[in-house]
Amino acid sequence: MESHDIWKYFQHKFTKVGELGKYVPFFKKMTKLALKSCIDQNVFIVEYRHISGMLFDDDKKPIPFLEELKIIREIIDDL
Repeated sequence: MESHDIWKYFQHKFTKVGELGKYVPFFKKMTKLALKSCIDQNVFIVEYRHISGMLFDDDKKPIPFLEELKIIREIIDDL
């Protein structure tokens, strides 16, 4: 919990790292690595849990929903 003293030291670090996964280039890389790992392990069913509307570009502008879907589709097609 955030209320515990130990988390006060780390909270600002978690906030910075948490944003990283929403940055489009990093999101693409991590999604591709995760799916590639599933393929390598012969995982046939992958339940993808993603909160739409949270990705952003280099200018920290939100990516439209349809663009998010295109990004995910491109990754799948590439693999």
